Amino acid sequence: MVDAFIILRIHFRNVSKDTILINTITIESGFSQNYFIQLIKKSNKITLRLYPTTDPKTKHQILKRSFGISKPK
Repeated sequence: MVDAFIILRIHFRNVSKDTILINTITIESGFSQNYFIQLIKKSNKITLRLYPTTDPKTKHQILKRSFGISKPK
């Protein structure tokens, strides 16, 4: 069994409330990553992406889980 943790905290919301940065920390098997997930609202769509300046070079499975696009093992 692998211990994995995801910590999410809203870090920034602009005045027009169309951009939100979420400070994300993932920890899996003793390896931790700290990055921002950016939500951008345009019309009736929301874009979810890794904030470019904090985009981790190594994309572990837990990073995908933090986006909600991967099931736990």
